[in-house]
Amino acid sequence: MAKGGQFERSVCKELSLWYSRGKDDNVFYRSQASGARATVRRKVGKEAKGHSGDIACTAEEGHNLIKSVFFELKRGYSDLSLQDLIDKPDGKHGTKGCNWHDWIEKASRQAKEAGINTWAIVARKDQRRSIIVAPLDFIPAPVDSQYMILQTYSDSILVMRLEDFFREYKAPELIKRAQRIGK
Repeated sequence: MAKGGQFERSVCKELSLWYSRGKDDNVFYRSQASGARATVRRKVGKEAKGHSGDIACTAEEGHNLIKSVFFELKRGYSDLSLQDLIDKPDGKHGTKGCNWHDWIEKASRQAKEAGINTWAIVARKDQRRSIIVAPLDFIPAPVDSQYMILQTYSDSILVMRLEDFFREYKAPELIKRAQRIGK
């Protein structure tokens, strides 16, 4: 699989099929400029309806998910590991902003700035399966899938394969969980 754009399109298609229960592969699509459009509009007090993070909705029915979960998509970065959260707690690794500590901090901060209750990061290293990383209060521990729970200083974070996430959970249930966070 190619880098960046193709990965983002693929995740959006899978997310659309999951969300629509297999009926529509075009509920979500890559957001313009990887979410920068929403950030710029927010800074001048304007809304970018259906746009925040790396995923935007192209169909009205997708707004419930996008209003509830801030998505970041990461492709490549084969030298990074979730273990870095434990053995490199200061987050220093390579280029600033290119490590799990910074990604989680950024996703959490940008979700709050956008008025969104929770976040999720979908990532894929070269020649590996895609994973989803999100707060445990959003995605509960699955019943029939492999997963990890990482305890950071501020969060309990669940990590699992994206394909298992789609199989284990239904969108309406997770949207309700996301909407209850912070209330």
